[in-house]
Amino acid sequence: MPVDYHDYIVPGLDVLIGDPSIIDPMPEDKKRAEIFYIPENYIYRVIDFYNEQSGRGDSCRELTRRFGIILETMREREDDDEPFTLDNGTIVEFVKTDNFEFTMGLNYRSSKSHAIAAAKIVSEKVDRNYLAIMTGSDQLSTLAALYRIDVAHINPDVYTGRRKVKLPCECSNLWFSNKHITPDEWKDCFPKQDPLRPNEFVEFVFDDFSGRDYGFSRIGRFDANEDALIPLKNTYFKNPSFSSIRPRTPSQAMLMEALLTPPPGGSNCNCFRRFRHRQNVSFYRRRLLRRHREWGI
Repeated sequence: MPVDYHDYIVPGLDVLIGDPSIIDPMPEDKKRAEIFYIPENYIYRVIDFYNEQSGRGDSCRELTRRFGIILETMREREDDDEPFTLDNGTIVEFVKTDNFEFTMGLNYRSSKSHAIAAAKIVSEKVDRNYLAIMTGSDQLSTLAALYRIDVAHINPDVYTGRRKVKLPCECSNLWFSNKHITPDEWKDCFPKQDPLRPNEFVEFVFDDFSGRDYGFSRIGRFDANEDALIPLKNTYFKNPSFSSIRPRTPSQAMLMEALLTPPPGGSNCNCFRRFRHRQNVSFYRRRLLRRHREWGI
């Protein structure tokens, strides 16, 4: 039966690359497990990415350094089998997966397959009810489910800067009449939603309305200066020369709001002001669409 806390964790390589501090915690950090079982194959995988000039390369260089410290410390001990203990009390053990029989489509070259192999090996000596693979990867989660291994999901929610929520009828007056929703009102109307973040966009949906919102009146942005969720203010250019440039989708409306809204405590120094009026409308349209594609809003 799955449990809320797993004593024994096999971290996916995606978790270690995403947050190398997992195996280099501070003494006051909360333990994520009693024992981390790390497939030895991970060492070779992070070395493969060592010279990569990217965020992944930076993480792999840090992991390589940390793996080296752990292995060197273990080698210098008289008892080679004595596990390594992190500063917060979590034990680290490396698992040899080379001799595991990679069947049922498992690929020896895949770190995900080695995570499954390590979990299967560890399950033979610990209670599998308290064993899990920690990952944020859907691929590894699916493989774990196939092999009946619990999954400890980590960082399942990715902050995108926007969210879509259903607006209760009793709260619609706050939005359409008062034109703002304060953090306290947000908490009362949406008790299950996370608190709003500065400049986060919210798109409201209704059960009794499925038409297109041409004025984007159902979209708001949390303004830190006003400390409230407010309607969009910049869905068109105030200069009549560019009045034909209008957002056609909620994503484009959010993008225009983000581009044309002045920074907190600053003047309206939007990126369009530096262009001279003699430049044609198509230039602005192309720039807006290019920003839309680059930012992925």
